[in-house]
Amino acid sequence: MKKNAPSMFLLSFSFLFLFVFLSGCIKAFMPVSTLESDQDFSPYVLCVPLTSERQSAVVSRVIDGDSIEILRDGVQYQVRYIGIDAPEYGVGADGLAEMSRQFNQDLVGEKKVALFRDVSDKDRFGRLLRYVFVEDLFVNQEMVRQGFAESKAYPPDLACQNVISKNN
Repeated sequence: MKKNAPSMFLLSFSFLFLFVFLSGCIKAFMPVSTLESDQDFSPYVLCVPLTSERQSAVVSRVIDGDSIEILRDGVQYQVRYIGIDAPEYGVGADGLAEMSRQFNQDLVGEKKVALFRDVSDKDRFGRLLRYVFVEDLFVNQEMVRQGFAESKAYPPDLACQNVISKNN
């Protein structure tokens, strides 16, 4: 029995060391490091890739339910929300498209937003592809949650797809 005591001690010590080591590693991978420390974003930001830099901009125009125009560093950009698809104008759903655009306008119109990239920078039309937050609200997910857009996966940009798909 005494022969097993040193091995049990070594095993226990190994588990303790592993636990302490992993606790420190987990903190190192928390997305808080990608955000400004004075910002309090929704917990949904946890799905944003750790390599994604936070970009700030002001929304200058809401185009439709899944696209906006922003002003960043004096330059205008069009932004397409990642992971959602809103009704389109001109395909027999103009009323729904306008309701979606108006809800998006209420969420982000002329407000400061935080933008996060996934894998792709731009779509085939040259629009920036981004996860968008206004204050503590994850806009991509809110458009789906409120029924003004559908969750739609566009590989390879899938980091937040599960969060967007949830209907809370």
